[in-house]
Formats: sequence, C-alpha cells, structure tokens
Amino acid sequence: TLRFVFFIFLPIVIFFFFPHKYVLYGMSLVLLYGLGSLLYMFLDWYCDVFILTNKNLINILWNGVFRRDCVRINYNDIESVQANINGFMRTIFKFGNLEVETANESTTNTLSDAAKVTYAQARIITMKKDKEEENSVLEMSTFKKALKEFMEEYSSKEEEKREFKKKDIKK
Repeated sequence: TLRFVFFIFLPIVIFFFFPHKYVLYGMSLVLLYGLGSLLYMFLDWYCDVFILTNKNLINILWNGVFRRDCVRINYNDIESVQANINGFMRTIFKFGNLEVETANESTTNTLSDAAKVTYAQARIITMKKDKEEENSVLEMSTFKKALKEFMEEYSSKEEEKREFKKKDIKK
C-alpha cells in the first residue's frame, strides 16, 4: 500500500499543485513506474497457486518474469495446514495466508493473500485423510494377498507331507 501512495497517488497530487510540463514529465515517469510495480505485484499474487490433485499438492510460485518454482508435496508428507486471516477486511472477504508444513522440509509452503483459505484448508485436510485411508486399504489388501499366498503355499506343503507319509506307510 505504501507503493500505491508513493508512486501513484503522490505524482497526481504533485502535478495538481505544480502544473508545469517538466513536472508532468517527471511525475508521469514516477506514475509509470508505480503502475508497473502495481502490475508486477498483481501478477505475483495471481500466478502463485496451489493445485490439489488426487495424488499430490502442487505449489507453483512465480518469482519474477523468468522464474517459477514448483514444489510437489505428497499428502503423506503433510504435517499441518494453517489458514491465517488477520484484519477486518480480510475477515469480511475471507482472504488470508495458507501455510502447509511438511515432514521432510524445514520451510513451510505459503500461499499469500488467497481467497477462501478456510475452505482450502478443509479441502487439503480432507484430501490428506482420503489418501491415508486409500493407502491403508492398499496396505491391507497387500497384506491379505501375501497372507493368502502364504496359506496356499503352507497348505500345499502340508498336503505334500501327507502324501509322502502315505507313500511311506504303503511301502
């Protein structure tokens, strides 16, 4: 907000009090710089995104015109999800910061000034629980399959022993 006041509002006020053409040129350059930085801040906000998939949470951060950072977070690695809403206007419009803390990183992945952060927090937690249930079902089915194979192998060995004993008895 300080950039807005200094680079956009201030040149208009200065030109209002000093309406000279050289002041206009200088203030238009300052105003142009202010609008450019405002556009940059908007693009930085607009291009930062969390993408929820059925397998991972993807955090894409726009760090300048030619640099993007992409972080893929496995749902099993998520330790906590926090939604921070500070201030009266942010509470009314449900804007805030969403922080995802992972087990294998010391840094938190933050999405700044996101809309509906409480809904996003609940959705990430739901996806994490669904993935944990899916993994436990897969682990259970793998365990059942391995147990079934073991029992079949064990019962076939027992039958071989019985047949061997029958052959010994007949001899």
